[in-house]
Amino acid sequence: MNIIRRRFLAGLGMVPVAMAAPAAAATSTAATTSTAAAGPQVAKLKRIRTGRHDKFDRIVLDFQGPVPQPIFRTWGPVLRHGGSGHLYWLYGCRFLTVRVENATAHNAKGEPTYSGRRRRRTPKLKKVLAVGFIDDFEGGVSIGIGARRQRKVRVFTLKSPTRVVIDILD
Repeated sequence: MNIIRRRFLAGLGMVPVAMAAPAAAATSTAATTSTAAAGPQVAKLKRIRTGRHDKFDRIVLDFQGPVPQPIFRTWGPVLRHGGSGHLYWLYGCRFLTVRVENATAHNAKGEPTYSGRRRRRTPKLKKVLAVGFIDDFEGGVSIGIGARRQRKVRVFTLKSPTRVVIDILD
Protein backbone atom coordinates (compact mmCIF):
# COMPACT_ATOMS: atom_id res chain seq x y z
CA MET A 1 0.00 0.00 0.00
CA ASN A 2 1.19 3.48 -0.68
CA ILE A 3 1.68 5.96 2.17
CA ILE A 4 -1.45 8.01 1.42
CA ARG A 5 -3.71 4.96 1.46
CA ARG A 6 -2.10 3.70 4.69
CA ARG A 7 -2.62 7.05 6.41
CA PHE A 8 -6.23 7.21 5.21
CA LEU A 9 -6.95 3.71 6.51
CA ALA A 10 -5.14 4.50 9.77
CA GLY A 11 -7.34 7.57 10.18
CA LEU A 12 -10.36 5.32 9.86
CA GLY A 13 -8.92 2.94 12.44
CA MET A 14 -8.66 0.08 9.95
CA VAL A 15 -4.86 -0.33 10.02
CA PRO A 16 -2.80 -0.43 13.21
CA VAL A 17 -0.73 2.73 13.61
CA ALA A 18 2.53 0.77 13.73
CA MET A 19 1.83 -0.61 10.25
CA ALA A 20 0.40 2.59 8.85
CA ALA A 21 3.62 4.58 8.48
CA PRO A 22 7.34 4.41 9.17
CA ALA A 23 8.48 5.08 12.73
CA ALA A 24 9.41 8.68 11.90
CA ALA A 25 5.82 9.45 10.85
CA ALA A 26 4.10 7.41 13.58
CA THR A 27 3.53 10.48 15.76
CA SER A 28 1.62 12.39 13.07
CA THR A 29 -0.40 9.28 12.16
CA ALA A 30 -1.34 8.75 15.81
CA ALA A 31 -2.53 12.35 16.00
CA THR A 32 -4.68 11.77 12.91
CA THR A 33 -6.16 8.63 14.48
CA SER A 34 -7.08 10.44 17.70
CA THR A 35 -8.67 13.29 15.72
CA ALA A 36 -10.74 10.79 13.74
CA ALA A 37 -11.81 9.07 16.96
CA ALA A 38 -13.04 12.42 18.31
CA GLY A 39 -15.27 12.72 15.24
CA PRO A 40 -14.19 14.83 12.28
CA GLN A 41 -16.47 17.67 11.31
CA VAL A 42 -18.60 16.98 8.25
CA ALA A 43 -21.24 19.16 6.66
CA LYS A 44 -24.86 18.13 7.29
CA LEU A 45 -27.44 18.72 4.55
CA LYS A 46 -30.37 20.79 5.83
CA ARG A 47 -32.29 22.02 2.78
CA ILE A 48 -32.43 22.03 -1.02
CA ARG A 49 -33.68 25.22 -2.68
CA THR A 50 -34.24 26.21 -6.32
CA GLY A 51 -34.47 29.55 -8.09
CA ARG A 52 -34.66 31.05 -11.55
CA HIS A 53 -32.47 33.82 -12.92
CA ASP A 54 -32.36 35.40 -16.39
CA LYS A 55 -29.41 33.35 -17.67
CA PHE A 56 -29.47 30.26 -15.44
CA ASP A 57 -31.42 28.03 -13.06
CA ARG A 58 -29.94 27.67 -9.59
CA ILE A 59 -30.05 24.82 -7.05
CA VAL A 60 -28.70 25.58 -3.58
CA LEU A 61 -27.79 22.92 -1.03
CA ASP A 62 -27.84 24.40 2.49
CA PHE A 63 -25.45 22.72 4.95
CA GLN A 64 -24.60 23.08 8.59
CA GLY A 65 -20.90 22.81 9.44
CA PRO A 66 -17.74 23.18 7.37
CA VAL A 67 -17.73 23.72 3.62
CA PRO A 68 -17.84 20.25 2.01
CA GLN A 69 -15.18 19.38 -0.57
CA PRO A 70 -14.69 17.89 -3.14
CA ILE A 71 -17.78 18.13 -5.35
CA PHE A 72 -18.21 15.91 -8.40
CA ARG A 73 -20.69 16.41 -11.24
CA THR A 74 -21.58 14.08 -14.10
CA TRP A 75 -24.13 14.28 -16.91
CA GLY A 76 -25.72 11.04 -18.05
CA PRO A 77 -28.79 9.36 -19.52
CA VAL A 78 -29.93 8.00 -16.11
CA LEU A 79 -29.43 8.52 -12.36
CA ARG A 80 -28.30 5.71 -10.06
CA HIS A 81 -28.20 5.13 -6.31
CA GLY A 82 -24.64 5.13 -4.94
CA GLY A 83 -24.69 1.86 -3.00
CA SER A 84 -26.94 -0.43 -4.99
CA GLY A 85 -26.62 1.02 -8.48
CA HIS A 86 -30.40 0.85 -8.85
CA LEU A 87 -32.04 3.40 -11.11
CA TYR A 88 -33.29 6.60 -9.48
CA TRP A 89 -36.36 7.84 -11.31
CA LEU A 90 -36.64 11.56 -11.94
CA TYR A 91 -38.43 13.65 -14.55
CA GLY A 92 -36.15 14.82 -17.38
CA CYS A 93 -34.33 13.91 -20.60
CA ARG A 94 -30.70 14.33 -19.42
CA PHE A 95 -29.54 14.00 -15.83
CA LEU A 96 -26.86 15.67 -13.75
CA THR A 97 -25.58 13.84 -10.70
CA VAL A 98 -23.89 16.07 -8.12
CA ARG A 99 -21.96 14.25 -5.39
CA VAL A 100 -20.78 16.30 -2.41
CA GLU A 101 -18.07 14.54 -0.39
CA ASN A 102 -17.44 15.05 3.36
CA ALA A 103 -21.16 15.63 3.84
CA THR A 104 -24.06 13.67 5.30
CA ALA A 105 -27.80 13.98 5.60
CA HIS A 106 -27.92 12.48 9.10
CA ASN A 107 -26.57 13.26 12.56
CA ALA A 108 -24.40 11.10 14.86
CA LYS A 109 -27.48 9.23 16.09
CA GLY A 110 -28.46 8.31 12.53
CA GLU A 111 -31.45 10.68 12.49
CA PRO A 112 -31.99 12.55 9.22
CA THR A 113 -30.93 16.20 9.06
CA TYR A 114 -32.61 16.65 5.66
CA SER A 115 -36.37 16.33 5.94
CA GLY A 116 -37.36 17.80 2.58
CA ARG A 117 -39.03 16.04 -0.31
CA ARG A 118 -37.01 13.33 -2.03
CA ARG A 119 -38.18 14.40 -5.48
CA ARG A 120 -39.74 17.60 -6.70
CA ARG A 121 -40.78 18.98 -10.06
CA THR A 122 -39.60 22.51 -10.81
CA PRO A 123 -42.20 24.07 -13.13
CA LYS A 124 -40.98 27.64 -12.49
CA LEU A 125 -37.47 26.87 -13.79
CA LYS A 126 -36.63 26.99 -17.51
CA LYS A 127 -33.77 24.50 -17.81
CA VAL A 128 -34.28 22.22 -14.79
CA LEU A 129 -37.37 20.01 -14.80
CA ALA A 130 -36.89 18.22 -11.46
CA VAL A 131 -34.52 17.88 -8.51
CA GLY A 132 -34.13 14.82 -6.30
CA PHE A 133 -32.20 13.75 -3.22
CA ILE A 134 -30.58 10.49 -4.37
CA ASP A 135 -28.71 9.24 -1.32
CA ASP A 136 -26.52 9.76 1.72
CA PHE A 137 -23.87 7.10 1.23
CA GLU A 138 -20.28 6.54 2.42
CA GLY A 139 -19.44 10.07 3.54
CA GLY A 140 -21.15 11.90 0.71
CA VAL A 141 -24.51 13.21 -0.40
CA SER A 142 -25.80 12.87 -3.97
CA ILE A 143 -28.55 14.83 -5.66
CA GLY A 144 -29.96 14.44 -9.14
CA ILE A 145 -31.10 17.14 -11.52
CA GLY A 146 -33.36 16.36 -14.46
CA ALA A 147 -33.07 18.72 -17.43
CA ARG A 148 -34.41 19.02 -20.96
CA ARG A 149 -30.87 18.71 -22.34
CA GLN A 150 -27.27 18.72 -21.21
CA ARG A 151 -25.99 22.22 -20.46
CA LYS A 152 -22.99 23.96 -18.97
CA VAL A 153 -22.80 23.75 -15.20
CA ARG A 154 -21.15 26.03 -12.64
CA VAL A 155 -20.66 24.70 -9.11
CA PHE A 156 -19.21 26.70 -6.23
CA THR A 157 -19.37 26.90 -2.44
CA LEU A 158 -20.19 29.71 -0.04
CA LYS A 159 -19.79 29.98 3.71
CA SER A 160 -21.62 31.83 6.49
CA PRO A 161 -23.98 30.00 6.02
CA THR A 162 -22.45 26.96 4.30
CA ARG A 163 -23.89 26.35 0.83
CA VAL A 164 -23.14 24.47 -2.38
CA VAL A 165 -24.51 26.36 -5.38
CA ILE A 166 -25.23 24.64 -8.71
CA ASP A 167 -26.04 26.84 -11.70
CA ILE A 168 -27.42 25.29 -14.89
CA LEU A 169 -26.37 27.82 -17.56
CA ASP A 170 -27.67 28.66 -21.04
